[in-house]
Amino acid sequence: MPTTFNFLSSGPLYTAAWAELPEVDALLSTPPRLSTVLDWGAGGREVFATPGDAKSYPFVNPEFELIQAGTTGGGLPFEAYHRANDPGGWGLRWFVAGFVVETHIREIEGADTLAVVLNNVNFAAAPPGNLMATLSPPIGIGVSTRPGYQEYVVWATPNPRPQPLELLSVAITRPGALAVQDVRLALAGDASSARIGTDQGFDLAVAVARETPVVGDAWDPNTTITRDLPASDAALGIAQGFNLTPFAAVSIG
Repeated sequence: MPTTFNFLSSGPLYTAAWAELPEVDALLSTPPRLSTVLDWGAGGREVFATPGDAKSYPFVNPEFELIQAGTTGGGLPFEAYHRANDPGGWGLRWFVAGFVVETHIREIEGADTLAVVLNNVNFAAAPPGNLMATLSPPIGIGVSTRPGYQEYVVWATPNPRPQPLELLSVAITRPGALAVQDVRLALAGDASSARIGTDQGFDLAVAVARETPVVGDAWDPNTTITRDLPASDAALGIAQGFNLTPFAAVSIG
């Protein structure tokens, strides 16, 4: 059953359709994790949106102290934390539309940056069950082809102990690094993954649980893997069965 999604930074909506598989249907019926990169003049900062709320997804880093909690001018509940120990800095969390959104500010950027971000970054529900950032100057989008500056949409199973050949995750990255239909296979820990370039300019990656864990990462430049072929073949088959298209005449950006 097709699902629609958008990236956290902007629209439009996209449709993801795939060869009919119950495992894919079940995974993509859940809310995805989202990330993007924002820029407020001091370099890009990654922003994460995780399905949940303050109770189900608490802030648990003991090195940070809660210094402020309230509602932004845009009406979003938020929490601000400060870390006094080196390296210092601030952590920010917003709560909106069933997501916890998080980012950080470095100590060198100063306490004034905290107010700038709170006053100029907002988030709104983007149907169905998704989220989008709305920004005011001086905040801008920092997404680029530089390593670490891409944005993601990730559907992942909550199962911490995967069974062999179980579908673990589907991830879509913008901008992608691969040419259309170019493929990369990888082994990492308990997973075999297949990453493929799409004609929308995204990379789509599918991870499937391996039968035998491997230590570290092992990328194969020739896109063939001789170890644990069933998991690798399953991941590649699912990835090649996807079709990503703009959602008909719908834009949220």
